[in-house]
Amino acid sequence: MTGLRAGELRKLLLDSLKQPMADLGLTKRAEGAFTYEANPEVLAACQILVAFHNRVEAGVGVAVGLRHQVVERLVAECAEKPFRRYDLGSPTFNLEVLRQAGEKHNELWEINIVDLTSVDRVIHDAILPMVRDGFVPWADGFQTVEAVRDRMLPAATEFTGLQSVVEPLSVAQWMLGDPDAAEALLVAYLGMVKEGARYFYNYEGMLAAFTTFADNLRARMDAGPYEPPAKSGKP
Repeated sequence: MTGLRAGELRKLLLDSLKQPMADLGLTKRAEGAFTYEANPEVLAACQILVAFHNRVEAGVGVAVGLRHQVVERLVAECAEKPFRRYDLGSPTFNLEVLRQAGEKHNELWEINIVDLTSVDRVIHDAILPMVRDGFVPWADGFQTVEAVRDRMLPAATEFTGLQSVVEPLSVAQWMLGDPDAAEALLVAYLGMVKEGARYFYNYEGMLAAFTTFADNLRARMDAGPYEPPAKSGKP
């Protein structure tokens, strides 16, 4: 292995991971990402990070994100955008939100220094334990909208300035029967955007996009409580 370049080593690792990860229930995607569907409504993703120190050592870690598909479909509909089931670039929340929410910084998220002289050792001693013992049980903990909402709530104060947090959280609040909490998030975010207008690039476009989302969500909330769609396979 040591005669390979960094890019070749990374490709070899990721290619060699495909079957062991499949055995854990994960599917290989692009750019070193693997997805795990805890249930038809929850898509969790982990990206294997490899930072090469030299030809024989590298740092290996995992970046994570999670999409609640029902929440994200409603976000897309309210934003008048297409819903893409495997849009890994738009998670309901990611590791940075989890850190702000008090997620324990444990071995799952740590970068471990590994010896690159053996592909099998890197996979079986470093990567698979992080995925099997950390990522999969973590993803399995989000079986409901309530679990997703509760994990996001502590981050709401820190991240009310992020549209990507406010939108799914406000939708989740409405779904769980708390339209007042959803409205409070919409009002707080719109107020923040208007107050800081001079600091935002493309302020008018940003305001218009969120106003579209907010107006559509408010129309749904005014129409009554959330009603789950009839079961028809995938959300």
